[in-house]
Amino acid sequence: MKMLDVLADRPSTARYVSKKLVTRYVADRPPDALVERAAQTFTQTGGDIRAVLGTILHSDEFENSSAQKIKRPFELVASSARALDMQLDDTRALATALRLMGQGLFQHPTPDGYPDAASAWINTNGLLTRWNFALLVAANRVPAGRVDFKSLLGGASLKTTGDVVDFWANRLVHRTLPEADRQKLIGAVGGNAGARFDPVKTPEIVALILASPHFQYR
Repeated sequence: MKMLDVLADRPSTARYVSKKLVTRYVADRPPDALVERAAQTFTQTGGDIRAVLGTILHSDEFENSSAQKIKRPFELVASSARALDMQLDDTRALATALRLMGQGLFQHPTPDGYPDAASAWINTNGLLTRWNFALLVAANRVPAGRVDFKSLLGGASLKTTGDVVDFWANRLVHRTLPEADRQKLIGAVGGNAGARFDPVKTPEIVALILASPHFQYR
């Protein structure tokens, strides 16, 4: 215990732990100023992680960190299931998806945990597997899983392609998409914003949004 106390009191420990936390919550390249403020909190509180997280999570850097961190496979799978209120009778299919994406549960060979940077996950194989997962989920083809699209609509009256794209963008990424990306989605389902929408194409729109950078980032 004495050795641990000595290590915890070292400035290098405060900075090391703070940098890890800022990398996790803010950006793959953590802002030095925020790392320093978090390290100061660590030192002043005797290593109180809750206080360090408070410094990080109440910072301007965290507030402006949208789309600076890619979702790791576990986050991607969990957020997809949550956003679509997926009902599961068995989770083995999702566990298999995680393994195929490279983040199998409890399968990392070393005790340092899975990588926390986009470079470890965004490559040819990783992106293809993510896109295939989005298609599988949107097509309601996850074994022992069900997505009730009608229930998710909540009685909303969506008649045009533009209305449908806007609804699912807000449902899945909680914001309006940039107009250029919105138009690409509208064009991908073969119409213009004011065209009458064919509900059969709902899974296609959902899949495209789930596969887009807007959903892949957190």
